[in-house]
Amino acid sequence: MAQQKKAAWDADAQAGLHAAFQALYEALNDAYWAADGTQRKDRIKGVADSVFAVLTELNRGSIQAQTQQHKKLKAEVNGSLQHIKQFKKEIGELILAVKQATKVSQKIDQAVEIAAKLVV
Repeated sequence: MAQQKKAAWDADAQAGLHAAFQALYEALNDAYWAADGTQRKDRIKGVADSVFAVLTELNRGSIQAQTQQHKKLKAEVNGSLQHIKQFKKEIGELILAVKQATKVSQKIDQAVEIAAKLVV
């Protein structure tokens, strides 16, 4: 797999990353309400909480590249991506509605792609 070239970090990049993680959070929230069973709901909520932690960092204001705040965001994104990637492997077992699982999977792909270009 070829190494992706990192995109420049600026306000537009921050907004794009926020939009991708917000869309993923909303898809996970919808999946949570559609899921049956406490274990499935708990697993979905755990990933949604991880995504929400990234959104919290992004909402703190303008983040400048190579600052302590940027490093904290980078660590938060990397931690969240580990949860997200593992969740995607299990998505068919956790989200039984195919349409809902497909939507979440697409939002995961978008968030991972944007994060890989910007902060990973």
